[in-house]
Amino acid sequence: MPHPQTTSQDHDAALMRAIIEGCAETAKVLLNEGANANTTDRNGLTALMWAAGNGHLEIVRALLLGGADVNAKSGVGKTVLMYASQANRAAIARELVDAGVEVEAKDGSGVTALMLAWRNNNTDIVELLKQAGAAM
Repeated sequence: MPHPQTTSQDHDAALMRAIIEGCAETAKVLLNEGANANTTDRNGLTALMWAAGNGHLEIVRALLLGGADVNAKSGVGKTVLMYASQANRAAIARELVDAGVEVEAKDGSGVTALMLAWRNNNTDIVELLKQAGAAM
């Protein structure tokens, strides 16, 4: 019996599931099979935002290697760096800075990643972002 044809949408949906569940190996396989590293959920959150916010550094690295847009914005204008800063994901914030993320991007309310890190008392990220050129 022939196998059903999988579509790119199937791969993208499976990639989001793997990221949400923290399955790095599955995410890597799906990316290698052509899943879109810039896929989004119905709320406009990218795969990279999900991985960063949930602290999945290995998946963040795989998505960046797969071409994920480090400066994409969600429906409310938040960037992946904002999600990492808010969740106190310092290692991921460092990875994003190294990948060339825009450190002074603002969301729809004018909030920056530095403001989010400061509000949440994430001193490691505050220092990292200041060193990367972000200003209060």
